[in-house]
Amino acid sequence: FKNTMAMPSQSENPASTSEPKVRKVVFVHLDLGIGGAEQLVLSLATASQDLGHKVEIVTSHCAQDHCFSHVKKPDGRLCNAVHVWGEWIPPNILGK
Repeated sequence: FKNTMAMPSQSENPASTSEPKVRKVVFVHLDLGIGGAEQLVLSLATASQDLGHKVEIVTSHCAQDHCFSHVKKPDGRLCNAVHVWGEWIPPNILGK
């Protein structure tokens, strides 16, 4: 059988020769403490930065004495990307 779905050449696809588009990537996480989900968010944020994207992390809580080094001020790689908003949001409701 013959492959009838040919891949476009670079001359046919002008987007393939241009630079990758820089995107703004926003991660939203309730509490940037120390845990597996937080580590995953920070790994994805770091990888996105490595690809050249502008990264922001929005959280309702980020205690400097209980967080990963990536977000610790003043030297954390992502410290300037973290925006704390909504500290009034309770961490649990009725103990759950």
